Amino acid sequence: MLPIGGVARLERMPEDPTQEMVIAAAGPLVNVAIAAVLLFVLWLGGGLAEPARLDLLLGDAWLGGSDPWSFLILLTFINAMLVLFNLLPAFPMDGGRVFRAILTRTSGDYEWATHVAATVGQMMAVLFFVVGIMTVSIVLILIALFVFLGAQAEANMVQMRSLFRNLQVTDAMMSQYDVLRPEDTLDLAAERLMAGAQRDFPVVDGGRFVGLLERATLVAALRERGGAAPVGDVMRRDVETVAEGELLESTLERMQQVGFHTLPVMRNGELIGLVTLENVGELAMLQSARRQRGVAG
Repeated sequence: MLPIGGVARLERMPEDPTQEMVIAAAGPLVNVAIAAVLLFVLWLGGGLAEPARLDLLLGDAWLGGSDPWSFLILLTFINAMLVLFNLLPAFPMDGGRVFRAILTRTSGDYEWATHVAATVGQMMAVLFFVVGIMTVSIVLILIALFVFLGAQAEANMVQMRSLFRNLQVTDAMMSQYDVLRPEDTLDLAAERLMAGAQRDFPVVDGGRFVGLLERATLVAALRERGGAAPVGDVMRRDVETVAEGELLESTLERMQQVGFHTLPVMRNGELIGLVTLENVGELAMLQSARRQRGVAG
């Protein structure tokens, strides 16, 4: 299911199951190494000499005991619990990524493997939530929400990458749009904003793209400077542009990294269109509908 009212954030992970398994295993292994070092220090210093004392120390550690070994024992216990937690086959934990890698290697279908792993993760999250309600455990309830939302985000991200694979930025480009000039007033920009669905306006000077007036900037400038102020004084000049042949997936990643809602699309230095998050989201819905129609047919 695609996210409503927006686009899933694309965080690139390797689709090769072997690479993903290696990366996912690195986190738990770090915790294992830390726990092993702490256990060695405790053993070397005599902190584990008596099992009964260990139980007492562990209890003291949770209560902030003053025993010199309590802190080390607490750290060892936390790292051991982190290993077990991260190995659960649920996104976004490392165990969920290992589970997906195994499914991908078995089936050869990365998207299907993600769907299955995300579903398992959400089922576990529901179980955590129920247990958390029954035991009145706020921590377990928060973990359940974290796992459920993380699994959904992972599934959305992979589906989005699949829908956009091999598409270029021009496939989601807005080719009909209004432009402003640096000498135009903010009142004129406000009129253009109210007249249509466009929220960000490219600013051109003599046919050359020179900046972008974003909706948030327009509203703030109207409040601070008034409607008679020129667009050129408040527009953003540090705007990244995208070439018409760039892949849509990489363009979306860049938009999310730089925090731009709109990017100008250029051809040989000339503005030919705009790509916005709304357009990308609409294309995703269309691609999803076409895919479902193809499967149904």
